[in-house]
Amino acid sequence: MKDGSDPARTLRRIADALGLPPEIFFGDDDRRTDVLADLAAMAELLRLWSALRSDVDRANLLAQIRDLVRQRDN
Repeated sequence: MKDGSDPARTLRRIADALGLPPEIFFGDDDRRTDVLADLAAMAELLRLWSALRSDVDRANLLAQIRDLVRQRDN
């Protein structure tokens, strides 16, 4: 590509961060639809996070998410 980016490398990095094989983005893997839906939800979460302008709001949201995860893990 002209800008020097490597889409395949980017997908490998995303897959690695998610703990998934890069092949999940290609072919007919049964998990592909679920993974793409999860990625869309994560992108929405990041957009919403960046829309929060208050550090207090971000801290409160982060605390709520941590509580949800702790409850799930118990």
